[in-house]
Amino acid sequence: MLKKYFYIFYAFLLYSAVRPAVAETWTMVSEDDVPPFVSIEQGRKVGLDVDLMGAVLHEAKVEAQHRGVPWNRVMQMLDRGKADLGFPFVDTPAIRAKYILVGPYRNGRSALAGVAGTRIEFKEFGDLKRFVVATVQGYAYSPEFDTATGLRKDQTATSQLLLLKKLIAERDDLIAGDADTLKVLAEREGVARRIAFLPHLVEEGPRYVAFPKDRADKADQFRAALERVRAQGELDQILDHWRDQHADAPQVGQ
Repeated sequence: MLKKYFYIFYAFLLYSAVRPAVAETWTMVSEDDVPPFVSIEQGRKVGLDVDLMGAVLHEAKVEAQHRGVPWNRVMQMLDRGKADLGFPFVDTPAIRAKYILVGPYRNGRSALAGVAGTRIEFKEFGDLKRFVVATVQGYAYSPEFDTATGLRKDQTATSQLLLLKKLIAERDDLIAGDADTLKVLAEREGVARRIAFLPHLVEEGPRYVAFPKDRADKADQFRAALERVRAQGELDQILDHWRDQHADAPQVGQ
């Protein structure tokens, strides 16, 4: 009988040694409806950021549960430890004080838009104080824009789609959002000819992945995988493919 149990125990140890390890699962959060970066098609998330995150997490040998929520909840979930990582983040002093930022993994552009025919000249954001600018709850745009003196902001929108709808309904004078996302949403909603981008960007720069301060080990693991994917050229391949597909991105210059 002891011999029988010995063989069973030995077989269990052998099985445990050779079976593949179960991949670690992380919870990552972002907005759902921010094309071309994240959107839902046939029940699954697709987009540039989905591809970029997928490549890095695959390299890190990590599986991910991707939850799509409004941006203010992205930050709440990170703050409460309900998510391991969130994206995309602009690097500001306030954001860096709250989270561990890893990256950059791509660049982004924030722009101002008004109704078609809008002609507004300004040198600094304070010059826009006679206008109401709608922004998304919780978004960080740039230190200059976020702290601009006298700039009147409507911060009731929880998504960029709602920004667009508020502009079309003329509830606000201007909206501030991602240039590429606003363009794609306007085309999807059939209102592309009814909006116009102002000639000055709110901000243009790198985008980062944010980890809670107590997830430093995961941040280091992600950082190492990101650098390997970058060194292998896979990151550039994904970005180049996206640029080829979006050569008609809105021309908004500084």
